[in-house]
Amino acid sequence: MHSDTQGREGLIDWSSCSWQGAREAHIKAFRGLCFQDKLQTLEEWCELSRSMIARRQRRGLPTIPLQTDDPATKSAQLGRTGTRRNPGPAPQTPNL
Repeated sequence: MHSDTQGREGLIDWSSCSWQGAREAHIKAFRGLCFQDKLQTLEEWCELSRSMIARRQRRGLPTIPLQTDDPATKSAQLGRTGTRRNPGPAPQTPNL
């Protein structure tokens, strides 16, 4: 078992095991795509984004419009990190 672990050590790219490393790996992979594949990927991301927004709306959770041109609306909805400042009340858990 020990020799099996040693054999796999050389196959793992540890540089992509951090947030920054994973981000760089994704950017590198995206840059390597041809234009048609990039367009397809962007369309898939948009579809995923729309489905996630629809899911949040069905659950009654707050959402941010996909296209907001008003800077005041954007700054009121987003914090400095890009996350929602006032997500609303926390869901209530049943008393056990």
